Amino acid sequence: MSATMSLAIVSLAGTASAHETSSYSHDARAGAYPRDWMAYLPGTTTLSELSLPGTHDTGAYRVGGDSVFTQSMDLGEQLNAGIRAWDIRLGPDPIDNRLKVYHGPAPQLLDFENDVLVTATNYLKMHPNESLVMRIKQNHGPSEGFDTQVKAGLDKYPLQVYQGTGDNPTVREIRGKIVVLQDFGSAVRMGIPWNSLAKQDEYNVNDNWDLANKWHAVRNHLNAAQSGPRDVTYVNFLSASGGSFPYFIASGHVGPATDASRLVTGWVREGPFDTCHLSSKCISEYPSVDCLEVLGQKMGCTVVFEGVNIMTHNEINRRGWPNRYGMIMMDFPGSRLIETIIDTNDFRSMLKVKESGRCLDVPSATPRNSIIVTVFDCHGGPNQQWSRTPFGQLVVYGTYCLDVRNGETKDSTPVQIYGCNGTGAQKWELRPDGLIVNPASGKCLDSTNGSGNGAQLVIYPCHGNTNQRWSRL
Repeated sequence: MSATMSLAIVSLAGTASAHETSSYSHDARAGAYPRDWMAYLPGTTTLSELSLPGTHDTGAYRVGGDSVFTQSMDLGEQLNAGIRAWDIRLGPDPIDNRLKVYHGPAPQLLDFENDVLVTATNYLKMHPNESLVMRIKQNHGPSEGFDTQVKAGLDKYPLQVYQGTGDNPTVREIRGKIVVLQDFGSAVRMGIPWNSLAKQDEYNVNDNWDLANKWHAVRNHLNAAQSGPRDVTYVNFLSASGGSFPYFIASGHVGPATDASRLVTGWVREGPFDTCHLSSKCISEYPSVDCLEVLGQKMGCTVVFEGVNIMTHNEINRRGWPNRYGMIMMDFPGSRLIETIIDTNDFRSMLKVKESGRCLDVPSATPRNSIIVTVFDCHGGPNQQWSRTPFGQLVVYGTYCLDVRNGETKDSTPVQIYGCNGTGAQKWELRPDGLIVNPASGKCLDSTNGSGNGAQLVIYPCHGNTNQRWSRL
């Protein structure tokens, strides 16, 4: 074997460079999504129709190290980051018998009432349009009396706990409330039965190379949720452990740090040294890095692991919006993965201006570039149905965006529809106070001429009067 070829083989076995992705975060803050994102959901949407970012073993971030830790954000920061589904594992404390959070046998020094419920209910009081779905599972200790203790805690918050008997409530019914997923035995109903949900929780892996099997389970459940019955609620766990660390399954990294390097698989892809094709666990989602050529001939590429968080993010992006995936329960979620899950929800609804109660409307139901939008009596036709995209656009007819004419920033510039192109003229912030702001100009969507039928829309300095305040129907 020549010296050149030997060098190529050694290089292919090297260590991958540092890798930072917004789908995985081992930091105390992942970056906050708008904290009131559920406020933009139509109230008639049912729980089973939602895509909710969630955390697996939500409270496992205090005791136990890398083999136990599944999160780096505390409870409050998870809510700030947009998480809306928690996985709470409880057991009685051996000293005071109060319910505490556990991960397996490892206590996490979090009290069910004083930490979990107080954090959740305080957040919901401050953000009354949001909801929190909370799986409660006994994870430690004897079962006798467990349900009584859970009920005693929940009963302290009758206004913040969903009390309905239906297993598929609407967003309107659960705004400002905890929705319990009851994963423990009791003669008393305290929430939606955990066993009524369609779940994927293939959590055991024998070694790092089993990550591929976990990914297949996750992807198959994404398929099931996307195409399954709309009245079935799906739960998809991205997490796994056993023969591998939770952070590795999430990230594919050599260590837990957010910017750690990817771990090398040991396989080579392409060229005369290709070993990837010999194993079904060398999946196409794993990246190729450090590809080498010798005298113009491709010798092969090093294959590195990719984390389930990143693969899930890529897969959801590939499928587009809107879509439905149920609750996606994650370890160490990054901000962009959280946002991507949120953005798959169907935010399509009418936008009504407060001054007249009329709706944002495409005149004559004409899907054509440069049509200036107006307000008109709300009727719910396709020319009044607007969707928010992950890029901050407001879309009508699937491909036309609300657009500031010619990208201008002057006062009273008309607002029109135009083919979506990703420019600043088509980005809008829907603020909790009802203002719809174009960040590129810093101005608000404004209904002129008293907001009567046919009143045209322009951008104008934000003053907060009723002709600039909008709500979703």
